[in-house]
Amino acid sequence: AVPMVWRSPSMRRLCAASTAFEGSMYVFIFHWTPVLKALHGGGEGGSAEGPPLGTIFATFMVCCMIGTSTFSLVLSAGISPARTLAYTLAASACSFVAVAHATDIHTSYAAMCAFEVCVGAYFPAMSTVKGLAIPEGQRAAVYSVFRLPLNAVVLAAMLANADFRRSFKVCGCMLAAAAALRFPNANLKATGADDGKEAATEADERSGEMVELMACGDGDHDEGAEDEKWHLTHSLPRKNSLTPTKNSKNP
Repeated sequence: AVPMVWRSPSMRRLCAASTAFEGSMYVFIFHWTPVLKALHGGGEGGSAEGPPLGTIFATFMVCCMIGTSTFSLVLSAGISPARTLAYTLAASACSFVAVAHATDIHTSYAAMCAFEVCVGAYFPAMSTVKGLAIPEGQRAAVYSVFRLPLNAVVLAAMLANADFRRSFKVCGCMLAAAAALRFPNANLKATGADDGKEAATEADERSGEMVELMACGDGDHDEGAEDEKWHLTHSLPRKNSLTPTKNSKNP
């Protein structure tokens, strides 16, 4: 799968985009609590009480759902998933830059909510673009290759142990570079409400993985073999013992 990804420019771009966004998402998960605690009270030292983290996390999940619903509306409007993905990456870059330069908790919290909306729109958009660009029989192997640079980015972020401002600036640069990529099937518009519903359902499942800090991946089931077996079974003629043959004699 590695040579196949390396030879395909579209797969390389998708790998770079997924690494940039999902790696930044994990950096966000590591830092959002320390950031809000540091800015709570108007200073880097924060205050003794601390922000209402439970309420903040609940609003993050609501924003993620809003992003998923927004993708369904955008898809119904005829905008291509690849274009939606590019806009999502650009908006995420702006959100990270805003958090990196925020001096008060309100600005930082608003930027974080905007990023959560981008998270809700990213997963269905990326899943749709992947489905259009990657052959169905090779998806499991290709997605495994996509996780290699993602794990490297997350590991580097943990080992670097940088402050949140530097980490968010670096992630913002990665997201901006990913937004500038030209994704495959940019002119292909997904039609019908079923595609949007399926992508939205997959995004809801992926959001649970983000909450549990699990590795992001796609659980694809290869049904091609079962479909082929069904067609072969129903296309072959069946022998019926009650059907008369040429050599049989009528009574």
